[in-house]
Amino acid sequence: MLIIRILLMLWLMPIHAQDDILIQQQWQHRFLIGVQNDKQAWLNLMSVVKTAEAQQELKERKLVLLVVVDEQLHQYGDVSIPQDTAQVIHSIRERLTAYKLPGYALMGLDGGIKAYYPGNRFNLEAMFMSIDRMPMRQAELNSRQD
Repeated sequence: MLIIRILLMLWLMPIHAQDDILIQQQWQHRFLIGVQNDKQAWLNLMSVVKTAEAQQELKERKLVLLVVVDEQLHQYGDVSIPQDTAQVIHSIRERLTAYKLPGYALMGLDGGIKAYYPGNRFNLEAMFMSIDRMPMRQAELNSRQD
């Protein structure tokens, strides 16, 4: 019976993975995922993100923001989100279960969590610096210089 359960779980896993936008976009985008209970904190972040300088920084780093605010998904960046936002919200919450919320997690191109930022200590510039220290980002920067 245990073997049947394991085989069933392995068979169902790819189906779930295909529906997960974060897995679909692996190697194409970095994500800042988060849960924010304070709508004003989200609006403050968006006011910074929408500056021309920040937009360029986000684009250069292939960064997309997906944040749950009051159980609604908010997105900023160049990724098409499926109609079933409940699944995306579940995926974000699932990845953040080990962290104290509200807060944000930076996902690298490989899909791994690279840094966690508590909701009240998030700094966009610090996150950009974290990304720029990542090996994949260093390779991107080096390939531009060639």
